[in-house]
Amino acid sequence: MATPGLPPTFSIASIDAQRVEEALALIGPKWTTWTAMTLAQVNGPVRVRDVAAQLPFVSEQFVGKRLATMHADGLVIRDDDRRGAPYRLSALGTSLAPVLRTVSD
Repeated sequence: MATPGLPPTFSIASIDAQRVEEALALIGPKWTTWTAMTLAQVNGPVRVRDVAAQLPFVSEQFVGKRLATMHADGLVIRDDDRRGAPYRLSALGTSLAPVLRTVSD
């Protein structure tokens, strides 16, 4: 059993390196984590301009591109395919919470 305040002990040899690489490739691109966290805070469908308003240091155009990439990767979904349709986190995107918490810690 792990001691409180210390990370759990495990063998790094037991980690599937390929799966770690794939996961990091999904969450690694710049502003992906910020965008996912913004969507999680709203907890519902959000338009690109509204996400961009929460990330004033990133252009709306870039947020749109990041969301499109996240959509292609399965991290976010759209309620329909029309232009301007809002995005929300997919089940995969939502499942990142413990991973991001661990990385943050």
